[in-house]
Amino acid sequence: MSNFPRIFKPRSMRELALLYSVCFMIATAILGFAVYSSTRDALQEQLDSRIMAETDDLLSVYKSDGMEALSDEIVRHEEQGGITQMGYILTDNQGKRLAGKIQATTPKTGWSIINFVDEDEEEDTDQGRAYTMTLSNGGRLVVIADQEAIEEIGEVLMQQFLIAFAAIFLIGVGGSFVLTRLLRRRLSGINETALAIIGGDLNQRISLDGSRGEFDRLSQTLNAMLDRISDLMENLRQVSGDIAHDLRSPLNRLRQNLETSLSEKLEPAEQRSAVEGAIVQADEMLDIFSALLGISEIEGGHIKSTFKPQRLDRIVAEICEAYQPAAHDAGFDMQCEIEPDCTITGDRHLLGQMLTNLLDNSLRHAPEGSQILVQIVKKPTGIDLVVSDNGPGIPGERHQEMLRRFARMEESRTTSGNGLGLSLVKAISDAHGAQIFLTDNEPGLKTTIKFVLETNQQ
Repeated sequence: MSNFPRIFKPRSMRELALLYSVCFMIATAILGFAVYSSTRDALQEQLDSRIMAETDDLLSVYKSDGMEALSDEIVRHEEQGGITQMGYILTDNQGKRLAGKIQATTPKTGWSIINFVDEDEEEDTDQGRAYTMTLSNGGRLVVIADQEAIEEIGEVLMQQFLIAFAAIFLIGVGGSFVLTRLLRRRLSGINETALAIIGGDLNQRISLDGSRGEFDRLSQTLNAMLDRISDLMENLRQVSGDIAHDLRSPLNRLRQNLETSLSEKLEPAEQRSAVEGAIVQADEMLDIFSALLGISEIEGGHIKSTFKPQRLDRIVAEICEAYQPAAHDAGFDMQCEIEPDCTITGDRHLLGQMLTNLLDNSLRHAPEGSQILVQIVKKPTGIDLVVSDNGPGIPGERHQEMLRRFARMEESRTTSGNGLGLSLVKAISDAHGAQIFLTDNEPGLKTTIKFVLETNQQ
């Protein structure tokens, strides 16, 4: 492509329209030439067929009645010229003309183009199509047809073609101009929106004209992309602020523990206790960063390359079996209702981590004696994973907020945790094409993750 002439690489809408017009004109010219040539050839073939038919008729007269009868037949045909509109030359073996009024020299044998004087046009010379054959006695018979009709038809065709070509050229140029204006207007809207966003106005969106055409669909796609970018930017700002807020306290405690460990008044055991406290604080921060990195890796989409069919019912059954003894020992009533043969496409480790986070969330925040129910429900549209408890729950207006990073209820800030559990669950569900819903269990919290089967996604 780099070696092609520049005309084949339009760099603007004007050049693209010009290239389209030039190609259209060339195609029209080729088509017109083909029509003109084929029409002339067809007319020429018809003329040759008439000459041959006339020659065969005269030849049959010669063969049956001789030279004199042939001469009389030619005279008769010339007197009836309105019927045949042809000219004739008949000569003997010495080249002496015996019949034929047309003023032309006797051509050579076979097909030829000759010049003759048209009696109606006085001294003007016309061209004719002639067929010459040598008779058995050495004489020659020439049958001539005027090509003026073919030339006239050719001139009319050429004139009509030139008029049509001029009209098509004007329409093509005008259409290209209009098309360029329309495309520029639509593209300028996209360009202005992009410049506004570059300038910092992230709320700008490309306007739609309601036609639902290609440009509208492109604009909708770009607007959806801009919405996604805006959400990511907002999420980044929120995460940055939450990281600074949530790490301030651990860092302050870490600094205090380190300062305490440097005090010369402390006993060795006290210094060791202070250092161990600092290590605990450092581990808490490392856990936060590990969770953040895990969420970022999942949201990046690279994990999807490891997806394969998984039996969700078996994964949930194994985790429930592992959690039930500890939950009962802690005073919880944990029940599992799992429907069999529930297969989805995903990552086994992530699916297990998702359920583990939900169970940890219930065990951490629900009071002792609460009921925890884990369900796998098959539906025509997909599979639902449901974890519910009858603990304190979350107010309905804060359900979506709790899916964000570092989001925690005020009463939960005195307990262990970093507010990343539900956001990790959401990241995993999004990676699997599932939807997560937080609803009121009356009382308590009900978390539903809806996995859509591939056949329903198509």
